[in-house]
Amino acid sequence: MRDFTADVVPININKPRVYMLVVHTADVHIGVENYGRPDPSSRVSSRLTDFLSTLDEVIEYSIDNKADIVLF
Repeated sequence: MRDFTADVVPININKPRVYMLVVHTADVHIGVENYGRPDPSSRVSSRLTDFLSTLDEVIEYSIDNKADIVLF
């Protein structure tokens, strides 16, 4: 998983310095199933499964790092 700590942007509000963690996902395409193959047991597209797995990682990261805002 990508290390998002480099994306923390400082906000200058006098002293002490305050930081805001913004997690932004882009181009996720949840529900786009044009390129995946259906899983034989669940009949769910492998592409959809990959997207949902990645979304779970983003949510987990955001919770673990106490993100101030998450944009989808």
